[in-house]
Amino acid sequence: MVNRLSLIFTLLSFIIAGALCYLSYLAVVVE
Repeated sequence: MVNRLSLIFTLLSFIIAGALCYLSYLAVVVE
């Protein structure tokens, strides 16, 4: 059985990483 807390933490890590990449992309485009 998968630990629900571990799964949520993993998903949050991917979301945060994606958001940082997206913000970096916007910063480059705007500049």
